[in-house]
Amino acid sequence: MTVAALENLLQHLEVRLESIAVGEAACERSLESTGDAFLFVLGGTGFLQSESVRIPIGGGSMAVVPAGRSYLVDTTSTIVPIGGSGDAGASAINKPGGPLVVVCGYMSASVGHGLGLFDHLREPLVEELLDETSALIFEAIRLEAASAGHGSNALISSMLKQIMVLLLRKLMGRDGPQSPLLMPLLHPQLRAAVEAITAEPKHHHTLGSLAALAGMSRSRFAHHFMTSHGISPMCFLQAVRLRAAARLLRSSNMPIKVLAGEVGFASRSHFSRAFRGMFGADPTAYREQRVAAQGGRQLAQDATIAA
Repeated sequence: MTVAALENLLQHLEVRLESIAVGEAACERSLESTGDAFLFVLGGTGFLQSESVRIPIGGGSMAVVPAGRSYLVDTTSTIVPIGGSGDAGASAINKPGGPLVVVCGYMSASVGHGLGLFDHLREPLVEELLDETSALIFEAIRLEAASAGHGSNALISSMLKQIMVLLLRKLMGRDGPQSPLLMPLLHPQLRAAVEAITAEPKHHHTLGSLAALAGMSRSRFAHHFMTSHGISPMCFLQAVRLRAAARLLRSSNMPIKVLAGEVGFASRSHFSRAFRGMFGADPTAYREQRVAAQGGRQLAQDATIAA
């Protein structure tokens, strides 16, 4: 991966906060969330437990658990409530032992129109972000979450993007072009096909047209794509389309039939079945759930501001 390719990836990185909390009790997979779980340890020690691994975590640990994977934070430490003392997190940053103080929640991190940054992860990603910049950003996130006001979601999303950039920078510096997180995103032979899908998800892409962009035969392209991404090219295309649809459902009042066409589905019924298979709800229910959730968060923010 070239420096220019990495810069292009970072320029098109989009991060959107779904929910956030402070304290290990809130840090386990919510059945209602379709996003990637994130966790940053401000202080203390414990374990991140998923279906198949148990990973020690401490001050400065940053973890991402891909969507669809359950997890919990294993500790008996005292929980710091989200509205706790403003000094609790700052005094614990990067200090071993003591109560586990964590910032955790759910986010959607994507490149372009819907290529999920962590889509190909099969196990939690845990890295040590011990630099002062990361600690200060997460402390700022903690404080903003504790005193939520108008625009908090947008503000925290922008700070999470900074954290993702720092994480990618560390991985690139340590692992170079062979980073297991970055390589599948910008495989030199697959990059043109991936960029075509994410730039124009509604386009009538075929296995043949994508293979031609990669300069390969259809069989060789399909093999390399599956090896790199863990998913077939056409399943990847459908996932990108559905993620783009989910974003439109959250941000617009576009009729479902029109929205389906905007992301490349010729049939509303086919779109609804595929959407339900990926997100666990049909498009109408998904939109209603997100509108209700946003309304609840706004009421909570208004109450905080008025208090």
